[in-house]
Amino acid sequence: MDQVLPPPLARHFYKQYSVLNPDVIYVELPRTGHTATYSSPIPDQEQSCGWQVAISFILSPTFQPDTSCLKKISPIDFAGTTVQSKQMALTYFGTINMWN
Repeated sequence: MDQVLPPPLARHFYKQYSVLNPDVIYVELPRTGHTATYSSPIPDQEQSCGWQVAISFILSPTFQPDTSCLKKISPIDFAGTTVQSKQMALTYFGTINMWN
């Protein structure tokens, strides 16, 4: 979430920049799409992992984010069987079955 770096930079540049600059913290969220704050769901929690990391960074007196949620990010539901997937399918396709 650093506006100094333009968005189109490849991931390895962000990683390298964080190695060179001790003031930059690079956090990579697995199984997460373009908007980490919204596309990193955790089972049985309303707040996504991306939001948890961002908020913990802001609230930390040392500006160290809590990344403990990274291991809890939901797997991608390609089958469309989870409640979240069915709700999204209903919202966007008008049915709970995203494949019909």
